[in-house]
Amino acid sequence: MDNTALKKFAASARIKLIAGVKARAKLFGIEATGIKELQIFDNILMVNGEPAENRHKLLYNQLIYDIKRHSVEYSYEEAYEIVMEEVAYTWFNRLVAIRFMEIHDYLPIQMNLLSSSEGRPEPDSMYHVNQLVDVLSLDQTIIWKYQDNHDQNELFKYLLVHQSHQLGELIPEAFSAISSAEELLLPDNLLGKTSVIDELVNTLDDSNWEEVEVVGWLYQFYNSEVKERVGGLKNNAVSKRYLPTVTQLFTPKWVVKYMLQNSLGKLYMSLYPNSKIYEQWEYYLTKDDTPSKILPEHITKIEDIKLIDPACGSGHILIESFDLFYQMYLERGYNPREIPTVIMENNIYGMEIDKRSAQIAHICLVLKALEKQSRMLKRSKKLSYHIFEFKDAVQTTEELHYCFNESEVEQIKELKDYLRNAKQFGSLIQLPEYDYESLLHKAKKYLSKETSDLFESSTQDLFKEFLIPMLELSIAMNTKYDVVCTNPPYHNKYNPALKAFMQKNYPDTKSDMYSAFIEKCFKWTTKNGYSAMMTPFTWMFIATHEKLRKQLTSEGSISSLIQLEYSAFEDATVPLCTFVLQNQIEDTLGVYIRLSDFKGGMEIQAEKIRDVNNDKGLEYRYIRDNTKFSAIPGNTIAYWVSDNILKAFGNQSLYEYTISDGQNKTGDNAKFVRFFWEVPKFEVGKECKWFFYAKGGGFRKWYGNIIDVVNWSEESRKHYKKDHVSRIIPEYLWYLKGITWGLITSNIPSFRVLPENATFDVGGSSIFFKDYEHYEYYLGLLNSKVFLKIVQLLNPTLNFQVRDIRSMPIILENTNNISVMSNQNVLLSKTDWDSFETSWDFERHPLVIDSNHYSKISDAFENWTVIAEERFDQLRANEEELNRIFIDIYGLQDELTPEVEEKDVTVRKAEVERDVRSFLSYLVGVIFGRYRLDKPGLAFAGGEFNLDEYGTYKPDKDNIIPITAEHYFEDDIASKITELVAIIYGKDALNENLQFIATHLGMKESETAEDTIRRYFMKDFYKDHLKIYQKRPIYWQFSSGKKGAFKGLMYLHRYDKYTLARIRTDYVLKLTTTLNQLIEHAQVIIDGNISAKEVARARKEREAYEAQLQELREYDLILKQLADQEIDLDLDDGVKANYAKFQDIPFKKDNGRSEKMNLFEKI
Repeated sequence: MDNTALKKFAASARIKLIAGVKARAKLFGIEATGIKELQIFDNILMVNGEPAENRHKLLYNQLIYDIKRHSVEYSYEEAYEIVMEEVAYTWFNRLVAIRFMEIHDYLPIQMNLLSSSEGRPEPDSMYHVNQLVDVLSLDQTIIWKYQDNHDQNELFKYLLVHQSHQLGELIPEAFSAISSAEELLLPDNLLGKTSVIDELVNTLDDSNWEEVEVVGWLYQFYNSEVKERVGGLKNNAVSKRYLPTVTQLFTPKWVVKYMLQNSLGKLYMSLYPNSKIYEQWEYYLTKDDTPSKILPEHITKIEDIKLIDPACGSGHILIESFDLFYQMYLERGYNPREIPTVIMENNIYGMEIDKRSAQIAHICLVLKALEKQSRMLKRSKKLSYHIFEFKDAVQTTEELHYCFNESEVEQIKELKDYLRNAKQFGSLIQLPEYDYESLLHKAKKYLSKETSDLFESSTQDLFKEFLIPMLELSIAMNTKYDVVCTNPPYHNKYNPALKAFMQKNYPDTKSDMYSAFIEKCFKWTTKNGYSAMMTPFTWMFIATHEKLRKQLTSEGSISSLIQLEYSAFEDATVPLCTFVLQNQIEDTLGVYIRLSDFKGGMEIQAEKIRDVNNDKGLEYRYIRDNTKFSAIPGNTIAYWVSDNILKAFGNQSLYEYTISDGQNKTGDNAKFVRFFWEVPKFEVGKECKWFFYAKGGGFRKWYGNIIDVVNWSEESRKHYKKDHVSRIIPEYLWYLKGITWGLITSNIPSFRVLPENATFDVGGSSIFFKDYEHYEYYLGLLNSKVFLKIVQLLNPTLNFQVRDIRSMPIILENTNNISVMSNQNVLLSKTDWDSFETSWDFERHPLVIDSNHYSKISDAFENWTVIAEERFDQLRANEEELNRIFIDIYGLQDELTPEVEEKDVTVRKAEVERDVRSFLSYLVGVIFGRYRLDKPGLAFAGGEFNLDEYGTYKPDKDNIIPITAEHYFEDDIASKITELVAIIYGKDALNENLQFIATHLGMKESETAEDTIRRYFMKDFYKDHLKIYQKRPIYWQFSSGKKGAFKGLMYLHRYDKYTLARIRTDYVLKLTTTLNQLIEHAQVIIDGNISAKEVARARKEREAYEAQLQELREYDLILKQLADQEIDLDLDDGVKANYAKFQDIPFKKDNGRSEKMNLFEKI
């Protein structure tokens, strides 16, 4: 199948069909804004001034009723959209099914309805319409009327409607009776160029129609735009209306085959153990070649096996189960002509909340049956299917007394209460145990009663439309099945109604719909029956699902399980597994396949399973007894665990040595959390307003990643205690040393020191210790490959909970050596962390630390390179030695090697481009007085600034450093950098040092070193600054606009309410004068007419200067407006709030038009 072509067609068809349906509705005065009353003269409906056909009046009235019926639950506009979409997708389904049938010659009219097999422009049905009069019960006079009027549009619609009627009579479940809305709103011009039918016939090659699955794929693609728009699988809270669309996934074919071959297939092999049919099954997994003898007692022949997909969607699993049943019946010698009917009547069941999916499932099963028996569609033989659509129960009950006694009426009332939200809760509903068979028998008997009483007749209609389908569904829901096979919805952001339902009915599995389905489907199976599913694999590991794991492994057994590679299934961005459970505990050995290491998508995964079928000795195949999982903390389904690791779990765990007592959660990080560089330096620390706050961060071991601070004032701490959203750890843990890590990682977990002057956030989970004697030992263990091996048994997801960490078994051996080495690793990591300015303890840039020994930056960089390399190598060697020791302690020599990959060593090597740019950032800090050349550390970050305190180098006096393309100002950034480089390294090698800087900034051939430095600050410095400081800059860049007339930097912590006035008078107005002079100079050259080349260049320069001047004038308006306001900043509010005071400022241009402008460069 060409999925690209299918998706393109489905998306186009959806747009065109909905537009066509709405266009038809508009003809009858029905629009999204409301319903216009149509004129009726002498009981004749008038449409656009023309009398409509009599049948249109009836259809119109029913359509209005449908919209109003939906308006009870939705707004009018939503009700209108629902009806329009229902009509559009129903015709889409029908057209797709008919196209499939005509290609395979399944249509009972025995000719093409939509296309020509003889190369004519019109379909065969139009050309041979007179041959279809009897076949489709057409009215010849209507045909003549359309032919006389050359009305091809209405004639084709007439044929399409009657073909649908005929199919509806033969297979009513698949082709339900055409509703009033569907007939009235059937779009016009269906045969036109680029119409839906034209694209269906001419843009999709016949090769796409070989398999029935194409119908399901087209339906999924039809919904793809809606699914993306309302949230897809992104865990947004989704309304009832869109829940079916959002939670539908098309299960990969090989996964369906695996589930069926290892559930239905195993039942069959238990029933017929001498059969060799399994040799045809590519995904059949067994412990050995001996079929299990464990079989549901009631099964003595294939007809006894009942299989259900309780979330059947478009029927993919049911189609595959049909094929497997057909194969089995053939082997037992059944008549091939009779097999499809036998399967439909006895074996296959499906349930679905989505009307359109149920339609597709019916259609697909019909097409699958026709594939085996192409002439089974005859008027005399109606086919019956056990596919049930969930419908919200209609709450009227008065009519029940005509048929049922009081007790039965109460039972039906209760049943309706359970099913009043059936379209949302679906198969998860748990019905009371009543005799629904008896109630159904009574209802059908009442339905067969002849009556002339209008009320009784109306009651019969209600029974037929609502009660009987409800009772048939209830019987199916309270039936046990030998095989329950499904790919359930993955969704855990519930709307209020769904949340309440899950809490009440599935208290142990309420965290996700899929886990509730696992519980329900397992309980739905007969004794010794099978439940086969594809779900996220988180149920195997995370704490939320521990009760589910215990239930499944104590009441049943895992017959087989395949854990897929993390991102193998493109349609769902969640890690998945597929598995088969058996409702018995006699045989608890199961087959497990671990495909985690095989990247490349679903095709690679399928290939690896086929390989297992041919070679049972492959290393990623395991045989495990699921009773052993109880020895692992949390009953984790860690099937690959070795005997030595199981033995290790016999020791005390980290739980016994550690404390975890709550978490901090502000409830509003935007209000209560800052980066430390945003707030005044003197307000950070113990007993201060702001306290360091571990929030996780990137992959970094041993030390670092603490750059956030939390509001730790007494007032805020009281808020955290009292607020219903916030949380705060107990006071006895406030200033304790701990170990912290990131809750969610994109790699492997990394553990760091949580110092005494910090606390932690939910995202930076932490533990504390009852005794700190072995603190360094624990830190070393957690950063070892041994811990990683074990924690991935407990939780192989990217979300590492405190519970997972504390479950680590502890064997205290060789503690002194380990502690010494771990402590050294912390010091190495801290030295590295403090080498860069986003560390609180940063002192000097690495290229400046020993500058008194070097006159060249290149030599300083060489020295830094050696230092960084030695640190990196030492840390790597230490980590490998720790790994070696822990591997020996835990006896894992056959499972692990001590080597540490270079990418997993989390201190930095020298990198010249990065280090040159960070050096320039440091120099900017020196220019503004944030750092001092004569003293290490942070010199000024808030408070009263005193220039006299600085010795070797005096910071810029006015806190404004201009950045311009030309050297317009003596104190511009290029001049300041040059001055500082000379002070630090001396004047003798100044040019060489500037050349070194420029070279590693990407110097161009035509540039001088100063040009390159100037260009870097004009174009790239602020981008780098925003990246380093995570969009919370300490240096703010003034920018006049895209022309770059003026740019400049100021230091946030030195801002005062007069800063803007200074920049206006000292820089912007002066630059305005300079630009005017440059324009005059260019004009002199133009007027002098020296040469054509010089004149052309002068004109170009004048235009550029004039554009810059205009930009600068407008910028000056904003500057003056804001300067006059004398705006103060409160640093505690953070950069984001303060920065916003100078952005999106409204002003009027010279032409009078209102616009908005930013004072600073946009973040």
